[in-house]
Amino acid sequence: MPDVYMIAESANEVELSRLLQLVLGCAVNCERKRCYIEHIRSMEESVQHILMNAIQELMNQEYQMIKERHPELEDQLKHVLEELNHTIKVKDEIENHCHELDRQIAVLQNDNLDLIQEVTCLNERIQQYERAKNAEEASYICFNNLQQQRIQSQQDEISELEISTFDRFKSLMNEIKLLRKANKNLRIISFDDGNIKCSNDCIDDRSIHLDVVQTNSQDQFTVSLEDLKNLNSPADVRKHLIHSLQEENHSEQILLLEADYQQLKDQNNQLTNDLWMANQKILELNATLKDTTTLVDNSTEVADLKKSLNYAMSQYEQESIRMQSQINELQQKLEMTEQQLTEKDALLMKKAEEIDALEKYYLQYLEKAKMIIRQMDPHSSHSFINRKVQSLQQQLNEKNRRLCELEKKNMRKYKLPVMIEGND
Repeated sequence: MPDVYMIAESANEVELSRLLQLVLGCAVNCERKRCYIEHIRSMEESVQHILMNAIQELMNQEYQMIKERHPELEDQLKHVLEELNHTIKVKDEIENHCHELDRQIAVLQNDNLDLIQEVTCLNERIQQYERAKNAEEASYICFNNLQQQRIQSQQDEISELEISTFDRFKSLMNEIKLLRKANKNLRIISFDDGNIKCSNDCIDDRSIHLDVVQTNSQDQFTVSLEDLKNLNSPADVRKHLIHSLQEENHSEQILLLEADYQQLKDQNNQLTNDLWMANQKILELNATLKDTTTLVDNSTEVADLKKSLNYAMSQYEQESIRMQSQINELQQKLEMTEQQLTEKDALLMKKAEEIDALEKYYLQYLEKAKMIIRQMDPHSSHSFINRKVQSLQQQLNEKNRRLCELEKKNMRKYKLPVMIEGND
């Protein structure tokens, strides 16, 4: 059996073909059933036309009712769209402002790095000047310490040489005494044993050999005594050695001073022109003071030199104070830039919070618009139009049920004549 509900709802072709086959099967060789078929077709077309008109009227009525009951929905939708456009514009403006703030932050960071580099350069120059100032005093102290160490080491070497020569002299004296005792014993034996000539000859040879050794030892002893005589005057030797060491140390001191002076001069050339001029004046005044030590009695020249030295020192102090003030100003600028950076960071955080709030506001409006669109959508299960369509569908199903009952009645009425005609 065909599904009349599907035919009425969606005009399904399969079900319609089944219905037509059923009707045509019942209408074989029956003129009256043709009339019924045409009548059923016309009724089906009329029902479809009526349903379409009813649905269209319901749609129009629903739309008019929505307009009458909720005339503010369109205004709300327009208002929501305007607010959405406004929020998008505000978001774009905030993004542009954030980009501008990022650019300003990058510029401030570059300025901060430049200031830090300037401060480090100034600190290095100040440290170089302090090292150059202290290097001269350190060189003098180091030179004096080295000179004292060298003199002490040379004195220790001289004392060690004296002790070693004295020990050698004692050992030689002991050997000479032993040789003399042996010589005496041999002579006694030679006088006692005169009968043994061979032994006497040997003893004589030995004595001759001992005499040669004695002479050699005496020569060595005389040489050592001469050396000891020279050592008996240690004051002269020490004075001579100390004098030679002082000359060597003086020459080394001059070389070290020249090297230190050259190094200090190279370091001072790196400082500013004002500091260099002040240091040059100080060096010139020190040189003039060293050159004019013989003119100490001339109090006027000494007073002028002292005045010029004091003036140069005051200029140097003023220059150092000025440099310190510049360093303090740079540090203040650095602190101000850091404070500005912190303020910019706080402003960025505030703008980020505002952007988050705008995004939340935008999402709320978007959800609200979606909800309104769902309510206006006829395909949604919660819309008013869908409820009306469901009620119309129920009415249509009721009509289809009645049509089916009528068809069954008609089929029962004409069942017997059709069977008789078929038998005929």
